[in-house]
Formats: sequence, structure tokens, C-alpha cells
Amino acid sequence: MGKDLADLKNTLSLLQGGSRVAGRVGGWDVACELGSGLDTAHENMVAAVNAYCAAYDQVIKRLERTATNLDKAEEEATHTVRRPRPPSGVKPWQQQ
Repeated sequence: MGKDLADLKNTLSLLQGGSRVAGRVGGWDVACELGSGLDTAHENMVAAVNAYCAAYDQVIKRLERTATNLDKAEEEATHTVRRPRPPSGVKPWQQQ
């Protein structure tokens, strides 16, 4: 999961780098409007992917914490089960 997120962030940094050229697709009004719209769409896409990466990073952290908690619970349960304890409410036969 972490590698997937790192790859996505790397790709995103490539999308964010450099100058925007969509706004310069032509010199007439329709091309200028198209370029402006493409620039806006690109900015929105980058913002959405950034938000996705942040949420995905939180999921990874929570899953790792859950796995750690599960490991600790398993260890404690195993330790508790293996610990010798006399039964409660029963006297040893020597004391009867």
C-alpha cells in the first residue's frame, strides 16, 4: 500500500511540475477559453488527487495501527491462556 501511494505521489509531482501550457493553445478567443478551462480542470484534478493521497495515507496508518493492536492482543491472549492458574472456588484435595 505504501509503495502504491509513493508511486501515485511521484506521478502527481510530475503533473504538478513545470509550467501550464494549456492556456496557450492558440491566439483566438475560443482557444484561449479552452486553454483556461483545461488549466482549471488540471488544477482541480491535481487537488483531488492530493486529497485522495492524504486520505489514503490515513488509511494506511490506521491499518498499520490496527495490525499492531491485533498482534498485541494475540500475544496477551496467548500469555493469559498459557499462564497456570488454579481453578477458583475449589480447594486442593490435600486441604479437604
